[in-house]
This record gives sequence, C-alpha cells and structure tokens, in this order.
Amino acid sequence: EASLRLLSGSAKAQADLAFASTLSFDAATGSVLLEDLKLTLAGERAGVMPAQGLAGKLQLESPGLRYDGASRKLDSGLLSLDIDGLRSGSAEQPKLLAKGKLQAHLLADLAQRRHELQGIELALDLGGSALPGGKAQSLKLQAGASADLAADSARLSALKLEFAGLKLSANQLLVDKLLGEQPELSGDLALAAFSPRSLLDVLGIAVPVTADPKVLATASFSGQLSATPKSLALSGLTLKLDDTSLRGDFALRDLASRQLAFNLKGDSLDADRYLPPKAKPATGEAAKPATPADKAKLNATELPVQALDQLNADGTLELAKLKVQGVTLSDVRLRLASPGGGLKRQQLSAGLYGGRADIALDVSNPASKPGYALKTKLAGINAGPLLKDFLGKDYVSGKGSVDLDLHSGGRTVGELRKALNGDVAFNFVDGAVKGFNLGKIIRDGQNLLAVGKGGVAAAASSSEPQATDFAELRGAGKFVNGVLKSDQLSAKNPLIRLEGAGEIDLVGETINYLAKPTLVGTAKGQGGKEMTDLAGVVIPIRLSGNLYQPKVAIDWQTALSQKATEQLRGKLGAALGVSPDALQQQGGQDLLKQKASEELNKGLLKLFGGGKKNPPPAEPAPTEPVPPKS
Repeated sequence: EASLRLLSGSAKAQADLAFASTLSFDAATGSVLLEDLKLTLAGERAGVMPAQGLAGKLQLESPGLRYDGASRKLDSGLLSLDIDGLRSGSAEQPKLLAKGKLQAHLLADLAQRRHELQGIELALDLGGSALPGGKAQSLKLQAGASADLAADSARLSALKLEFAGLKLSANQLLVDKLLGEQPELSGDLALAAFSPRSLLDVLGIAVPVTADPKVLATASFSGQLSATPKSLALSGLTLKLDDTSLRGDFALRDLASRQLAFNLKGDSLDADRYLPPKAKPATGEAAKPATPADKAKLNATELPVQALDQLNADGTLELAKLKVQGVTLSDVRLRLASPGGGLKRQQLSAGLYGGRADIALDVSNPASKPGYALKTKLAGINAGPLLKDFLGKDYVSGKGSVDLDLHSGGRTVGELRKALNGDVAFNFVDGAVKGFNLGKIIRDGQNLLAVGKGGVAAAASSSEPQATDFAELRGAGKFVNGVLKSDQLSAKNPLIRLEGAGEIDLVGETINYLAKPTLVGTAKGQGGKEMTDLAGVVIPIRLSGNLYQPKVAIDWQTALSQKATEQLRGKLGAALGVSPDALQQQGGQDLLKQKASEELNKGLLKLFGGGKKNPPPAEPAPTEPVPPKS
C-alpha cells in the first residue's frame, strides 16, 4: 500500500494517489503478479478560466494483473474503472459532469505488438452545459477492440452505442494506417429507428411546425462507412424517413470545404407534409389586394444567395414520386452541380400530369453579382389538374406545352423582377378558360342589339358553365426588364377567333391587356344558338389594374357601333347602286366615295336649274360622306 500527494509548483493543481495490491515477482523469468489491485486518483486542477477546471475521482481495480516476462504477454484480468464526480469547468458552472463505470479485459502481446480489449462496457450518467440543450443524458457503450501495431491496423467489433435516444451499431470497424498521419476507417454502420422530433427536443432545438404534425416520427439508416481525417462516405446507404426510403451513396469528399457528393434513389416523398402549414383566412374574410407597403416588403426580400454561394455539392437524386406545393411529379431526376465558388447548375426532369417537364436553372457569381438563367420546357401537360393542384383552381384546361427562356440578376426579389428578360411561349388544344363564358357574353350583346332594333331579348340562362371552350390557345411574349410584352395571343373555337396584345408589369404588379374576340359568321356559338346579328364584330375586352385582381371591361359601345356602321353602309350602298360584296373588296370604299360625289353633283345641278349640259367631273370627296338621318 502506498499513497502520494502531488502538487504543482503554482499550487493550482493537486492530486492524491493511492495504491494497494499484493505483489509477486519472479526474478528468473521477469514475471509479475499483482493481486487485488486497487489504484485511486483524486484531485483537482484550477484553470485560468472556470471552464478549464478539472476535478474528480478515478478508481481502477483488478482481481489479478499478470505479466509473463518470458513471453512478454500481459493479462490484466477484468479491469474496472469507477468514475466518481468527474467534472470539467467550475463547481458552480460545470461544463461536463460524469459518473459511471468502465470495464474491460486487456490482453497484450508486447513481443508481437498485438493488443486486445475484450468485453468493453461503459455506462455513464452525464450532465453539464456542454451537453445538447444542457439536459442530463446517459451513455452506454459495448464493444470489443484490438490493435496490431506491426500491421499498423486496429479493429472495433460488435459495437453498440446508445446516447440521446439514438442506438448506433457496427459489426466491425477497421482502421488502417493507424500510426500514420492519415488513418483510414472502414466498416458497416447502422442507426436504429428513432424519433427525429424527440431528438430535436433532446438537443434543445425547436421542433419545426409542419403541415402534417405526424411527420418526423421515425428515421433510420444503414450503410458502409469509410472515413479519413479529411473525408467521410457512406456507400450502400439505406435511409428511411417516415414513409420515404432512399438508397445509394453519400459522401463529404472534403470536410474543410464541406464538399458534398450524393447519388440517391427513392420511392415517394410528400414534401408538403414537411413544409409550414399555409395560413387560412378567417371565415368570411375576403382576399385583400396587396398594399404598397406589402409590395415594397416583398421587393426588398433578400434572396438566399449567401447560402447558395456556400453550397458545394455534386449529385443526383431520383424519386419515383414527388409532391411539392400541391404538384405531383413522377420519375423525378434532380441533377445538382454546384462546385464551391463556381457556377451553380440545377436540372430537373420529371413526368408531369400526362407529359414531361425539363427545367434547368443556372446561378452565376452568387457571392458578388448573382445572375440567373432559367430554361423550362413543359410538353404534353394536362393544364387543368396541374393548376388545380398548384393554385387550387383550374383556370385553364387543355393539353399543351410551355416554353420559358429567361435570365435575370440581383440579390432581392425586386432586383430579380426588374432585371427579368427573355422569352415565353405556350400552346394548348381542346380546353377551356374558366371563370367566364364568352358565348353567353356575346349572346347578351346580341340581346342588346335585338332590343335596340325593337325586338324582344331572349331569356338569359343562369345554368350555363362559366367557361369558354377553345380548340386551340396559343401565345408568346418577351420579358423586357420585368415587363412581359405580348402581341401574339390567339385562340380558336367554333364561336370565336381571338387575338390579344398588351403588357404585364411584374415590378408594379399591373396588367394592361386588350383581347379582341371576333364572332365567326357561320358557326353556332357555345350553347348551340345561331348568332348572326354580331357576326364579324370585334368585341374589345380590356384587362387592367392589379395583376392579381384585374378589372375586366367589355367595350359594347364600340362593338355595337361597328354593327350599326355596317348596316348604314349597306343601306347607303344599296341606295347608290353599290353591292355589299363590292364594298368589301379592294377599292370598295373609294367606289362608295365616288358614287356619293356623283349623286351630290346631280342634286346641285337640279337645285340651280341645270341639266342640259354635263357638268365638269367632280373631285373625289376627301372623306366618306355621312349618311342622312332617316
């Protein structure tokens, strides 16, 4: 038995060391036997800062530690280390507190440089501010370990680790180049099913509010681990989160630069379940248009360019099914090429409502002067179900395509809008524009015309669908500094031919668009009724004001005045002996003016008693004569 007190020169550290055992020594062989070994160390070290303080008590016991001098082998027996009140930091503000026991059986072959720890068991109760959330935790570890220093390798087997509700296991982990500067770790690793919600709570991290409160209920993973001091990789990875499963490879190629690489394939993911719930307006509350303050706030919103600049990733994610923002995609393939400090490129291809979507987004110079380039091609898309899922209402139905080729730049939403330039085009067939019935609107105009002529208006039907069918709907436009300018809108259906032109200002959130539907002369309109009174008449429809709540004005006065002018022209042409067909041909208007001038000259001659001699030819009238009032 022996005891010893150790003091540092500055008296900032002291320790008491006690040793007790029965010692046997064989001088001939150099063998040593220590029976009932007990080694106790208790002390305290004060630090310059409270967090640097260290105190506690360690007690090592063994029923018999034997060293064979001839074979140079050591057998420790069952070693037991009691950890009693081990503390870092000050007593008032401990950074870490530990209490528990470590047990193992050491076998060492000093001649062959092979060492083994059998039956490692560690159980600790932990506390202190260094723990996640400052909450007390328990740690349990079971494993076997061995090292072959001659082969420069080590092995950890049958690992079981439990901490903070997590259960990590490994059948075998190998370390090569153990004594070198770059040791290499490899082996299998598995994390048993756990609750991410519970883990976040243990870590002191607020659990995010999700649209579906049942998500983040369970997760697990397994795979083959390989790691060095500079990198980490998991191959043959199986990752599960709630109802979603992913398989593939994942790696941090460089820990310092956080260079990420992945190649994952999964079944289905409903991303909407993990997003924050959408705010619901109060019952009976009408949607309010955005105020100037709302627009200014949106335009001032910073884009996540800093986080994008730090992204350093290269990989592919494939999903059989993905739902995001209400839109369901199939056979999804996301390709990400985002090197640190370089061009960030994202490419998405997927099946989308009966068709295909191909989207490519490039972001350049996100740290200094971010620029964006977007190319989107939607082909064979069923617009109705897509808009229904994305916007909650199918404003347009039909099958067709959309092409976008846009570029912009800026660090805020407002800058992005102002710098938006590029081309947009769409083409849909066999569909309908929801929200208004153009056929009914034109029939209402026909009723107005009938009443104006002394007739009786037809009874209006309130059961007609609020939609306008089309056989083809196409359009194209160009963004110029945030303003979409288009004069290429056209639509066709059995009732009308439609053309349109105008502007949509994304920055000011305004629209100024003029649509010009023309009634087909020989067709029956939507609803099955013949419409001859308005045949060929252009009915101007103006959309103006707020982009999201535009005003719609139909210029019936202009439309009806067109019909009245045509009727008057027809009567005047008949009176002057000019056929209606002739008036529609090239030169018909000049002929009408000429006939009107001739008749006017004849009348003047009669008024002043002439008629014997032919008057000189009259100059053509400079303008179309106004018909006399009947």
